[in-house]
Amino acid sequence: MIPLSTWIVWQLRKASYRWPARYGVWKAAKTAPNTFKCAKCGVAYYKEKKGRVLSLDHIIPCKDPTRPQAFQEDLIKCQCGVCDYIRKMFCGPEGMQILCQTCHPKKTKKEMTIRKKARKIKKLKGVK
Repeated sequence: MIPLSTWIVWQLRKASYRWPARYGVWKAAKTAPNTFKCAKCGVAYYKEKKGRVLSLDHIIPCKDPTRPQAFQEDLIKCQCGVCDYIRKMFCGPEGMQILCQTCHPKKTKKEMTIRKKARKIKKLKGVK
């Protein structure tokens, strides 16, 4: 059985794909029919069928890199960190950007490195 917090995150992600602001971001990045510009490197990519050449990225990460388990902890404690996560996920077009498959993994890797460091610090302090 999966934890409640994991299931809620899955459902929120699924719902976010229909968030109208996402369509506005794609529309703003469109330079020609089926061609979209990466917000980081500025290269225009042609999107063929369902190939994932580009992806939508939240400028401010939904998960706080310095608090990797914040959503689960806040859900259990019923704190506003959960609301903060939802606000970040369902932000307006100004909080999202289109990134290519070269730039997006780089940005994600930086965020994951911060999360790993935060987890190690938390373990060393003995905080559960």
